Amino acid sequence: MPSFASSSILCIVLLLSLLHECESNATKLRLLGQKRHGRPSYKKQQHADIATEVGAVADAFAPLIQEGNDEKCQDINIPQLLKACQTFQTQMERVGQARTSKDLFANIHKVQVLYQTAPLDQRDSMTRLLQYERSLNIHPPPGSRVLRDPSGAIGLLWIRRSIAFQTNWYRQVLADAKVDVTHAAKEAYRKELQPFHGYLLQNIFLGVGIPAMTPPRNQLLARLGGFVEENMTVAQQRATEKDLQRLVNVWDPLVTKWTSIMRTMDMEDWRKI
Repeated sequence: MPSFASSSILCIVLLLSLLHECESNATKLRLLGQKRHGRPSYKKQQHADIATEVGAVADAFAPLIQEGNDEKCQDINIPQLLKACQTFQTQMERVGQARTSKDLFANIHKVQVLYQTAPLDQRDSMTRLLQYERSLNIHPPPGSRVLRDPSGAIGLLWIRRSIAFQTNWYRQVLADAKVDVTHAAKEAYRKELQPFHGYLLQNIFLGVGIPAMTPPRNQLLARLGGFVEENMTVAQQRATEKDLQRLVNVWDPLVTKWTSIMRTMDMEDWRKI
């Protein structure tokens, strides 16, 4: 269990990082806008398929969902998952969620380290990869509800929790065109992440972190689509909403399967950080 002193230092570092992120996001978005202004007009493509950045994320995760009862369908392919998560991490950086992107990058790295050292016949399956890590005896015994950090298991755990948060948040954004995006994000946080955060982190996320990463709905959709809000057409917004719904539809069953695998293997960490 982390000490109070170490947790306090972590919270201070995170707070400073979030404040810096607030200042830098405006600059990044101005640069993004300059780049988008130089592209061909999307207004001419209202009746054609419009590519969005969130659509690329949905495409990356889609192969991980397969229907069926065989072992392959009940498991999760690690190389595909890592590739999809890297696409997601890049998109988070582009839309101004720098803190989320950095955390995701760190957790992806933890999984990559395990993947690269595991035997070839045990690394492509999430179940087998976690079984291999368990066999190394680096984690406390089953039933302890604790995982070693760093480890591949803790990386997979926090990637899953991050995706669960985003799924909950985006579902609320899609359900109501007049939604308060910040309120929706806070509700998603309370359900998916707050149970695993200590008092200080909770106050930082609810007081500073979430407001810093939650613009109004139209601006959020523009960022997710890869467009400039002032120039986004109705067709672009609808394409973004459609692709965001595709992503939620992929993430929902993926998170369910992911959670089932890790809990069945008793590879969860229930501590607060």
